[in-house]
Amino acid sequence: MRALGTDPIRRILEDPHTRVLGEVLTAAESEHLWVRIGRDSQIQRARTGVIAARFRHFEDRDGGPLLHDHVLLSVKVRRLDDQWGTLHTRPFLEYAVALSELYNQRLMEEICEQFDLATVPRHPTPGLRPVMELAGIPEQLIDFTATRNAATVRQLAADEQTYRDRTGRRPTVKICHRLMARASQATRPAKKTAHPLPGLRARWRTSAVARFGQALIDNLLEAARKAARVIRQAARTTVDIAAAALEVTAIAAVHHGGRFRHRHLLAEARRHLARTLQGHPAPPLLATAITTAESPRPVARPRRPATPARPLRAMYVVEVVAGTTRHAVVTVVRLR
Repeated sequence: MRALGTDPIRRILEDPHTRVLGEVLTAAESEHLWVRIGRDSQIQRARTGVIAARFRHFEDRDGGPLLHDHVLLSVKVRRLDDQWGTLHTRPFLEYAVALSELYNQRLMEEICEQFDLATVPRHPTPGLRPVMELAGIPEQLIDFTATRNAATVRQLAADEQTYRDRTGRRPTVKICHRLMARASQATRPAKKTAHPLPGLRARWRTSAVARFGQALIDNLLEAARKAARVIRQAARTTVDIAAAALEVTAIAAVHHGGRFRHRHLLAEARRHLARTLQGHPAPPLLATAITTAESPRPVARPRRPATPARPLRAMYVVEVVAGTTRHAVVTVVRLR
């Protein structure tokens, strides 16, 4: 809608992007700002505040619509003794996915709240987690504007076939993630000359109207609101923290084995909230509450390995340790 709508709609949709990006940077500053000091490079908290430069782009490398910002961080931060030190970058890198999920969750919440919309899960890449899209937007239109993803999916299918031919078995979910990253890099086109935004928007709209008709393009917002009315009435607006913690931990165990960390749980918790609330705003710090729930910590063991070839709705035996008593329970973890 931002790329194909009117100028007022475009500006309204860009405001939440800027606002949510600020929230993500604030979260990164408050939670992951560490500095190394001394001969032994001891790690301690840095003072709040980081120097950064932000660059905004409106298109992807294929020339399609993709609003995104690049943020360049300085590695110099203030230590607690007010001296300059070097930023400890590992937490930023380790929590990059969790911060990305915070952006996705909060941006959809802001847009849905402002325009009375709702979200639904979509599966653009077979075998991987779903992504949340605005309800009522035709999948064909989403694919039409997401040419980079289409090229990556084609390369991923070829790489998976190569893996099967070489090993004689299907790739696991973990290997599929690695193949996806490799396919994305292999299909990444070279940068092109930038064009003014008005010209880009005119080209995007002309192409979309020629493909789907002017009536569909002009009524996208109303179609999305119509679909959202049904979803918002039925969508859950509360979250069972204990149940969410159980499901989130089970999914992290499947995707990361026994080596998952807090950052994996935090990313899964934010994905869980986005899937569960479908555009309704989540209370602040709810994802953190899920990862630190006082409920018994579950340990998930898949009955059989998850593979992209099988629908990722599997049943797992989850053993919950509560005090000195062991309770064997069975829960269904939806991975798609």
